[in-house]
Amino acid sequence: MAVLIAIAVLLAISPAMAAGKDTQSAAREKRVIGAKAIVSEVQTGLEFVARIDTGATSCSIHAEDVEVEDPGDDMRDNIDKKVSFTIVTAEGKKARIESTIATTVRVKTSEETDRRYKVWMTLRYGDVKRRVRVSLNDRSHMDHPLLIGRNFLRGRFLVDVEQELTRPEAVDAPSDSPAAAAQ
Repeated sequence: MAVLIAIAVLLAISPAMAAGKDTQSAAREKRVIGAKAIVSEVQTGLEFVARIDTGATSCSIHAEDVEVEDPGDDMRDNIDKKVSFTIVTAEGKKARIESTIATTVRVKTSEETDRRYKVWMTLRYGDVKRRVRVSLNDRSHMDHPLLIGRNFLRGRFLVDVEQELTRPEAVDAPSDSPAAAAQ
């Protein structure tokens, strides 16, 4: 009887153990990502040296020339409307994207409170490709035009801040990409 109770407790403690895995093998299934990583935006193929931020709820990308089709007076009136914008890598490569505004979000910074659009984008790190909401923001004053938040990381990654820059293993980078240049 005591053995059955001990087994029940172990199964309740760890879903990984319940699935027949030990906790170390469950952790190994997650990829390790560093404080910065080479992440690509799938629609354009542009690669970014992205900052990984576990304190950020969602991802954010530098967007220029944001144009909403038939804009309303309030940003919230533009939800579900078409939007086009330009994304720019730190190396100055640009691409124009068209999407639909998914929502808006109020963001408090140390300087002000701001409202931003969020759109669905597909981002890739190695063999992990995720469609996530990304806020459009003026990040021109930042070192990294793409910030990766928890909505991309959740359930798939362990962040190791001792690793300065990580590169995806499953995707070969072209010779002129940030991944190749950073080597």
